[in-house]
Amino acid sequence: MNMTPERFQHLLRLVGKQLEEMGRPRSKRCVITASDRLMITLRYLATGEKVSDQLLTLSNLSMTLNSANAVVLTTCEILWKRLCPMYIRPPRSQTEWLQTALKFEEQFDFPRCLGALSGIHIQAPGTFNTRDANHPKRITLMGIVDTDLSFLIVDINRYNQDNDGKIFDMSKLGQSLIANKLSFPAAEHITDRIKLPYVLAGYNLHPLRPWLMKPYTSFPGPDNQWKSLKWDSNKSLADPYKIHFNDKLAKITNLTENAFGSLITKWLILRHPMKTNFVMVDNTVKACVCLHNYLIKEEPADVYLPPGYNDYYDEQGDVVQGEWRQSYKVERDITVNVMKGGGNGFHKAAGEIRDRFTMYFGEADQPPPMPIDIAAVEGEAVEQDDASHSSSHDDSPSCSSTSVPPPHHQQPSLTTAGVLTLTNGAYHQENNVPH
Repeated sequence: MNMTPERFQHLLRLVGKQLEEMGRPRSKRCVITASDRLMITLRYLATGEKVSDQLLTLSNLSMTLNSANAVVLTTCEILWKRLCPMYIRPPRSQTEWLQTALKFEEQFDFPRCLGALSGIHIQAPGTFNTRDANHPKRITLMGIVDTDLSFLIVDINRYNQDNDGKIFDMSKLGQSLIANKLSFPAAEHITDRIKLPYVLAGYNLHPLRPWLMKPYTSFPGPDNQWKSLKWDSNKSLADPYKIHFNDKLAKITNLTENAFGSLITKWLILRHPMKTNFVMVDNTVKACVCLHNYLIKEEPADVYLPPGYNDYYDEQGDVVQGEWRQSYKVERDITVNVMKGGGNGFHKAAGEIRDRFTMYFGEADQPPPMPIDIAAVEGEAVEQDDASHSSSHDDSPSCSSTSVPPPHHQQPSLTTAGVLTLTNGAYHQENNVPH
């Protein structure tokens, strides 16, 4: 189990009343206490065991399989409704966003950063052996991760799309970011010469945006063609300042790998396809995310995520892989980026912003210069600095801008057109399946 007995009792006090109200038995023959309901649900989420298997081990509980499934479903709903407003709380004003940025600057020496963005796909029921083109393929969990590996904002939804770029464009989180509706602070001068906006950190496969920074992957060679940056035998790239920017950004994007990695390895129900209906899967994912944030905020640090469980940096600055990677052996990184298609072109305004960050880090940190190793410059072009290439890959509203968009001072919308709602920091499916 992922929590101490004291924390279980605290959680029971938070949700016990609602569990008792929804769990009133229809007859005196089947009385299931709030404590039993919570225990069954937590075991289901933490161990990944089938509900039927739990009934065999919990011989003291007399209930049918249908009753046990109903218990898990209703308890997950209550956990989401009670914990989400308390523990998934995005910054609601520019002042709160500035406080978040200060945490990233103090911990990672990366100013103007508001979080790390990424997501994972969770196997949805009916994915296999279905010929319905409109059948949702999978459930996608996207999130902005804070410095403590909790989620500031989550978007939990199901789509019939295979293209991750289209999924991001369809999501309410993606639309809110593109339209600048999250009240990000305005760009400010960090030095007399350099003005920087507030941004999120993303992976190499993410699209470059004025509000989303990604690593450098190419630079212009002697023939003015964009060449892929390759490591030489000394593990150095052609431009030391771009390498320095990539290294600093990587420390932040590593947060998403650890956040999603710890979520999946602590709540094992998420590791395998759930052979149940979409409603159950939705509520299961929501409950796991809420419990993840709850335990990070309430449980002592050495209990839920003990030292060494997540990646950390040694004295030489090298990454030491966390224990969760050993418990979840996969052939590729845990984080499946949900933005890897449809918007991966070069955006001039965003490229200029990234160059300004690089210039600032070069002046502030002064990394040692490295010679350009032409022999290490190989590969095909990944980015092009011309308008035609940008327009052919990027048709989002923010990409037509030539400067950093002005701040939006309104609060995030709490309702949308009957399909999705933003409850505190969580976008989630309500009724219809988007096509």
